[in-house]
Amino acid sequence: YGLAYQIIDDLGDIEQDLTNGRKVNMAALFGVDTAQKLLNEEIRGYHDCLKKLQLDTSALKECLPIV
Repeated sequence: YGLAYQIIDDLGDIEQDLTNGRKVNMAALFGVDTAQKLLNEEIRGYHDCLKKLQLDTSALKECLPIV
C-alpha cells in the first residue's frame, strides 16, 4: 500500500516539486501517464491479493478505484 500512497502523493505534489526543483517525485521522473499506470498496477495487485485471500474488496474499490 505504501507505493500506491507515494504515487498518489507525488501526482498531487508534482507542480510544487517541479517549482522547488525537487527531483524525487515519481510523476516528475516517469511522467504523469506512466505514474498513473504504475498506480493502477499497484491497485490492481491489491485487489487481486485480497480476492485470493477471499476477503471483501468493496471498501478498497471505493477508496482506490482503478482508473
